[in-house]
Parts: sequence; structure tokens; C-alpha cells
Amino acid sequence: MLKRVQAIGFPSWVGSIGLTIAVAVTYFLAARLSLALLTEPDGVAVFWPAAGIAAGLLIALGRGAQLPVALGVMAATVAANLMGDRNFGAAIFFALCNAGEATIIAWLIEHHFGSGFSLDSPRRVLGLFLATAVGTAISGIGGTAGFILLHASEAPILITWLNWFASDAIGVVTVAPMVIGLARTLHDLPGKSELVQGISALVVLALVSAISLGAPTDYWFTILPLSLLFPLLLWPAARCRPVFAAAAAFILALAIVWTITFGIGRFGDPSIRLADRVHAADAGLLAISVCALVLAALFAERRRNEAALKNSNHRLQLALDCAELGIWSLQLKTGRFENDVRDRHIHGHGTEAPPQTLAQMRSQVHPDDLSKLDAAFAALGRSGSSCRTEYRLAPRTDQERSGRERWVAIEGAVVRQADSRPVQLLGVTRDITERKHAEQALAERDAQLAIAGKIALVGSFTFDIGSGKMQVSQGYAAIHDLPEGTVETSRTDWRARVHPDDLPRLDANLQRDIDGRRSEHHCDYRIIRPGGEIRWIEARSFISYDRDGAAQRIAGANIDVTKRKKAEFALAERTLQLALAGKAGLVGSYSYDTDTESMQVSDGYAAIHGLPEGTTEIARSRSQANVHPEDRVRLDALRRQAFQERKTEQSMEYRIVRDGDIRWIESRRFISYGNDGRAQRVIGVSIDVTERKRAEEQQQLLIAELDHRVKNVLATVSAVAAHTMDASGSMADFVAALDGRLRSMASTHELLSHRQWRGIPLADLLQRELAPYATSDNIEIGGPEVMLTAEAGQAMAMVLHELVTNAAKHGALSTREGRVSVRWYQPLNGGGRNRLVIEWQESGGPSVET
Repeated sequence: MLKRVQAIGFPSWVGSIGLTIAVAVTYFLAARLSLALLTEPDGVAVFWPAAGIAAGLLIALGRGAQLPVALGVMAATVAANLMGDRNFGAAIFFALCNAGEATIIAWLIEHHFGSGFSLDSPRRVLGLFLATAVGTAISGIGGTAGFILLHASEAPILITWLNWFASDAIGVVTVAPMVIGLARTLHDLPGKSELVQGISALVVLALVSAISLGAPTDYWFTILPLSLLFPLLLWPAARCRPVFAAAAAFILALAIVWTITFGIGRFGDPSIRLADRVHAADAGLLAISVCALVLAALFAERRRNEAALKNSNHRLQLALDCAELGIWSLQLKTGRFENDVRDRHIHGHGTEAPPQTLAQMRSQVHPDDLSKLDAAFAALGRSGSSCRTEYRLAPRTDQERSGRERWVAIEGAVVRQADSRPVQLLGVTRDITERKHAEQALAERDAQLAIAGKIALVGSFTFDIGSGKMQVSQGYAAIHDLPEGTVETSRTDWRARVHPDDLPRLDANLQRDIDGRRSEHHCDYRIIRPGGEIRWIEARSFISYDRDGAAQRIAGANIDVTKRKKAEFALAERTLQLALAGKAGLVGSYSYDTDTESMQVSDGYAAIHGLPEGTTEIARSRSQANVHPEDRVRLDALRRQAFQERKTEQSMEYRIVRDGDIRWIESRRFISYGNDGRAQRVIGVSIDVTERKRAEEQQQLLIAELDHRVKNVLATVSAVAAHTMDASGSMADFVAALDGRLRSMASTHELLSHRQWRGIPLADLLQRELAPYATSDNIEIGGPEVMLTAEAGQAMAMVLHELVTNAAKHGALSTREGRVSVRWYQPLNGGGRNRLVIEWQESGGPSVET
């Protein structure tokens, strides 16, 4: 009530005051009715239904209503007693007892049953009776003390206490259940049918009670209506909620109290002592309340259990439907077999002719599996618990005969009587055909995977960190060269196979991932197989943790990557060799995206362009900054032209300035384009062709020099030929002289070519010209080292050739005794370093005629 008042916007104190007033008025009216009939000689009220009102309200409303209800009870008690023959002190004392009584009963109920108390079970009804007995007994002690001390009662103490106890207890057990039920009904209204039945039963019960209890006792037939009270009391108890049974008990109690109070009917017969009538009424009210409430609780519990059973059956049926389970039963005494529609469908029975006996059922089982089925049920008979097995159905179609067998899983249990004798077998069946075929396919796939793992050197493992045990696949065993069929090993054995140089790194990496609570762990390492062979392993695994964050298990796969590692090492070596070759051969590669203009360059490219060692990426603008200013504009124009014409290949030469030195670069590149025709990426190589360019320049110089020299030689030959012809007396002399002079010129050219036309020593020239005529002592040459230029050497060769030829024909070299002495020197005075004096002397030759 307090919560409802607060919910509509009133302060909490308004609700408390309203509740206090309502309780006070109701309690006062009930108290005034009770004070109309008092026991003698103590003056205790015969019935005190007000106690039931107070206790029922406190139980229904909870602790929040304790103060308002207590204040209302106390105010009503004081008012009712003062309007009677009690003084103010006694009224206050009785008010405290009544309020305390309701509080004790409500506290006991809440302490043992919690809030939201209801009378829908016998245990709760018994709890209410016990709490009522305790509360009224304690209140009776206080009330008895009040009568003795403040009301001057002369009745025995025990009689006074018993009267108080009986009066309040009957009031609580007859009124409080109805108050509690009404409070719960406001939260959960009954259905229309239940409401009509309950109200009808109460109306009929009220009429019958009034007739049977208020009728005069002069005629025998007036006892007949009393026989109708029990069926009328049973009707709401069996068909409606407990509140209607409590209301029925309250109606009967009200009728009995009314007839006693006003002397009507059987309980108002003045010929019977009042005390006897009161005791009879107390016994009747207690019996009626107990019967009504217990019956209502039993029926309510039954309805609740029936609803729960119905829901359970519904859930069971849903579970059976979802699990596609069939149900079967076998009566052991009669041999009758029964099953549901799904079990018939599983076994291929028609709905028109289901199996009736076990023999009919066994005919559906594959003959090879009957023994297994019999063994399972024989074990069930011995153990008495349950059994489970699987069997195949007898083939019915060509498809089933060709291998598509149908499988059924069966579970059964024994139903026994109270004397443990088995009377029935009960169980379920499930079609597991798809699962069996899936298991068979999975087994085949596992076998294929194991073979593939061995061939591809891929294996799986699981490692329990706590025990150190490892479960491994066949592929894992093959990789690590474990014995065939190995399925379990240990972490210690694994560590013994790992290369010693890799263990510290592996331990550190695993601990790092565990400390970081990472779920994935990757590593590669080497193992040493029993034969000494070293293999590379790549491991990929997942780490699982418990709730405290401790690593529990590692599951993963091993891959033998030895071939890949060898290829990587070979590739790394080739890459290093390529980098060294690029540096040595001044060849480098580069690539860049046209959007970012960020270039990835090789070591060779960095060496060519003078970039710091180790540079792998630069901006294209930085590369362009090294280009010779005279070539920069041309390069940009060529690049734009290639992009516009969508050329895929391009070659160009340009100069760069590196540390003040000009280097020539040849660039060859490939260009890729997007769907929109825009250039996307450029990949190319740069070659330092500076030496080639210099060689080409030298070649041009040599060609020009050769052209000049050929012209000079031809002019010399022409002059020699003309001079020889003038000096020759005959054609034979001309040919001989010309041949000698040409040979001399050829020999001189040979010397010059041998020295790359950088000059010729005078001594070498003399030795070559005199060699054909020289003996051991007829030639003497000497002088300082003199290097003649190419032009001077050719002229000097002609002169020396003429001198040698003349000496051989007419001079000293024409006789055995002749000697030739050639000496040269540079004069010390006059002429400078460019003047050379050559002295040619002949001796011992023929005499010269003048």
C-alpha cells in the first residue's frame, strides 16, 4: 500500500498515515465485536479476529508497514478498551501486547520463509500455525500480566493465559490467511472462471452456514445443512486458490462467533454452559481452518506440480523433437513392445502396422549386430542401471545393400517395482546414420591427412604445460624422426632434439608471449635428428590460459621448412653477390610509385650516386638534384613524353655531379600504367658508363690522330717514291731502293704502335736499323737516353735507313773489317734541350774515290 501511494505521487508519510488510519478503524471494529463476548471470570474476549487482521497485514505488506500497522493496532486497542471496562493503563499494556504479537508472528514468517509469503504448500501452512502459536503464547504472557496487575482479575493465571492464547490464535488462523491471500490476489488476479467458481462457493457456503448454524435445534432435519458444509468447503479448496478456502474458513468462523455472541442456533443454546460452547467453537474453528488451509495448500501444490509436470513433459517432447529421439518400451511380463511415431520412422515401420513384439522389432536389426545388442541388454540386466549401444538396420533397399547402411543408437534402462523386480525396459533411439558416415569420412580424411603430413612434412601437436606431455600426429613424428606410431612424447625429449644455439631464443620468445597474454606464438628453430641431420622447423601455435591468466596448454603445427631455409640462404647469398657485383660493376636498380615519388634503391644505385652506405629509400627529388643542370630539363621532358605516349620501355643517358666529378649514367626503365592510362610505377636500372664514355672520346681522338698520320705517311711515301725515282738509274734499282725505304718506315711504325705512338727511343731505332748488318764487333752505339716524338722518329728513321743502306753498299758495312760508330749528345751551350747532335763515323771500309 505504501508503494502504491508513493507511485501516484504522494509522499511516503501520507501513505503511512493512511495505512495507520485504515488499520486503526478495521482493528477497532473487530475489537468492539470481540469485546461483546468475554470469558468469565477473567474478562478475556472469547474471539479476537483483530489479531488476524494485524498479523495478516504485517505478513502481506512486509517490514515497511510495521510502524503504521503497530500504531494503528495500538490506537484501536486503546480506544476499544477505554470504551469498555478497562482503565487507561490496562489499555496501553494490552495495546503493546497486541502490536508485539503481530510483529513477532510477521518476523518469524519472514525469517523462515522470506518476503512474499503465500499459503500454497502444507509446509507454509504449518509454518503459519507455528508462528501463530509462538506469537500468541508470548502475547498471552503479557496479556495475563496486564489482567493481573492492572485489571484486578481474580481468575487463575493459567486460565487467563489459555483464554488469551486461544482467542488470539483462533483469530489469527481464521483471519490472517484471508488477508494474506487477498494481498497476493491484488498482484495476480484470478481468471474469470476461477473467480466465478470461488465467489459462488462462498455465497452458497455463507447461506448454508447461516441456515445450519442459525436454525433452531428443535427439529432433527436441521442437522442436514451441517453435512453440506464439508463439500462446500472442499469445493473452493480443490478448484480455486487458497484465498478462497481461507475466505470459506473465515465465513464459517464468523458464523460461529456470531451465533455464540448473539445466542442464536446451536452455539447459542443457553442450556449449554458458555465455556463449553466456547471450547466447542474453538475446536471447530481450529479444525475447519486446519482442514481448509491444508486442503487448499495440497490442491495448490498439486496444481503447481501438475503444471510443472506438464511443462516438463512439453520441454521433454521439445527436447525429443530437437534431438530427433524415438521412445520405446518393453513389458517384461507380457513381452509387449510399444514405440512412438519417430521410433517407427527410424526403424522403417509403417504407422498402420507398428511392431507389437520384441521378435518383430529384432527382425529390423542387422543380423551381424544382434549379438552386440543382446550383450548390451544382458549387461543391463546384471548391472540394473542403463545401457547404450549402436547397431545397423537390416538392409531394405538396393542403396542400403550397396553400402549405404543405416545406423541407430539405443539407450535403455530398467524400471523396477518397489521390491526391485524388473517390470519394464524403457529407452530412446536416435538415427545416427549421418554421424556414422561422417565419422567414416572423417577417419578417411584423417588417414589422408596423416599421409599428406608425412609427405609434406607437416605435423600437429598439443602440449600440456603442467604435465609436460605432448600429443603428436604422425606427420610430427615423421618430421622429428620419431618411431613409427608415436602419439605421445615429452617436452624434455623435444628440448633434447632442438639445436643448443636455438634453445635460449625459443625459451625467451615463449616466455615473452606468455607474459604478454598473447594467444598466438610463432617461431622457427633447428632440430638435430638422430642421424645428426639438421632440419629447420617452423612452429605456429595457440596458447590457452585459465581464469587466473596462467598458461595451460599449447596447440599448434610444425612445418619442415629446411628446403625453404636453404633456398632463403642461397637467395641471401645471391642477393649479397648481386649487391657486391652492382657496387663493383657500378650497376644499381630502383623503383618508385608516381604518386608518392618515393624511390626504393639498391646498394649499387647508392654507390653510383654517392649516397650513404645502407640507403634503401630516397625521394625522387633528391636523386634529381644530382643530375647535371644541362641534362635536368631534357630528362624531365623525356619522362613526360614517355608517360604521354604510354611507353612501357625507355632508355636515356645523362650526367650527374658526384663530389665535383662528372659521371655518365645510362638508365633503362619499365613503366606500368593503370586502367585510366596514368603511369603508376617505374622500375629500372642505372649503369655508370663514365669509363665507356671516356673510352669513346679516346677512340675519337685516336681515329682523328690515325687519319692525320695516314695522310702524313702517304705524303712521305709519295715523297720517298719521287726521290727514289730521281736517284735510281734503272727500274730494278728503283724497286729495290723503294722497298728498303718502305720497310724502314714499316719497322718504325711497328715500334711506334708497340709504344702506343707515345714516342720512340733513339737507341731502339738505331738497333733496329743496324740489326741486319751487325756482328759481334762491327757496330758501336752510345749516348744518353733520348725519346723521339712520333714525327721526329719517322724522319730520323728515314735518315738512318739511308745511312745504313749507304754503309752497307759502299761504306764500312760492305767489308768485314769495317766498323760503324754512332754517338749522340745534347750540346751544353746553344740550342737548348730541343737540339740533338748525332755523330756517324765509319772506319775500315773501302777507300773513297774523290
